[in-house]
Amino acid sequence: MHRICKTKLPSTIQVLKPKINENVIEKLQLRQEQNTKYYNRSFKNLPTLNPNLNVIIRDPVSNQWNPGKVIEQANKPRSYNVLNDRRHTIQRNRKHLKLSLNQPTIKEEESFECLNPSSNGANRNTINMSLENINDPPLRHQPITTRCGRLVKLPSKFKDYEL
Repeated sequence: MHRICKTKLPSTIQVLKPKINENVIEKLQLRQEQNTKYYNRSFKNLPTLNPNLNVIIRDPVSNQWNPGKVIEQANKPRSYNVLNDRRHTIQRNRKHLKLSLNQPTIKEEESFECLNPSSNGANRNTINMSLENINDPPLRHQPITTRCGRLVKLPSKFKDYEL
């Protein structure tokens, strides 16, 4: 089997025969073994988590750590079913879970249900007032400063806009 060349120069039949790669599978396995050897040199298994442990869960979208609780170990290796702070059951890999020593925080909607019915209305008023203070927008006339304390002056083209 040979190819027909477009060139008019003479060539030998040996040059036109295709080269067959030999030992491809063995070379692939050798390369994969070397990769696993170097990867496993620094890899360590994380300890397993028991059910009802308080953890913090990494949110892949916002890259923030939120509180949660382990429900059970999932069928997949190194995966856990976790109850997050919004009361949703999600599945996360072990590397996205950290052991937390604190109790998970309760959302503000549920905090009113946890109050004792025998307590007076003063506790509820203080909670409502603290929530209102958190939701207040910042004052408009405060000057914007950098971390080191310098004032930020907006360019003249932004004078018409409010921040």
